[in-house]
Amino acid sequence: MRKIKFSYLLCLLGVHRYKIIDSTYGFGSTGAIKKIKCKICGIEKTKSG
Repeated sequence: MRKIKFSYLLCLLGVHRYKIIDSTYGFGSTGAIKKIKCKICGIEKTKSG
């Protein structure tokens, strides 16, 4: 139980454990685009590069 609480505390501090949900590759100015999601809190972000 303490491990779960510590993980949520890290998420609140901005330290997340991400996994890649979707990845799109391109050439030119767009490059690669990845959609990532935190395994613990569920926040989703889009990352390019």
